[in-house]
Amino acid sequence: MAIAIHIIMGLLGALQKTAEKIALSRQTDRDHTGKQVGHYHLWTSIWAALAVIATGYIIDFLTIGSLFYITSFMYVAAGVLIWQKPKTVELERHHSL
Repeated sequence: MAIAIHIIMGLLGALQKTAEKIALSRQTDRDHTGKQVGHYHLWTSIWAALAVIATGYIIDFLTIGSLFYITSFMYVAAGVLIWQKPKTVELERHHSL
């Protein structure tokens, strides 16, 4: 059962990463797509590594309940930022014409 869950998680992770690249490539000019995808991968990897390290330290000091509320707040904040981003991209496209 655990192996099946790992396989499903791997497939879903691959789909997510592919969808992220497609979404990013559709929001940039063709001339700058490669640079933008590389920039995205670089900073995503750096922040993911820092998140793993920080999480290890945070778990030592906080309870599970407080971690749940902090994580929930972070998901809400990320959702609001993502929700606002398409407006910014649309404004940039409008001003560049």
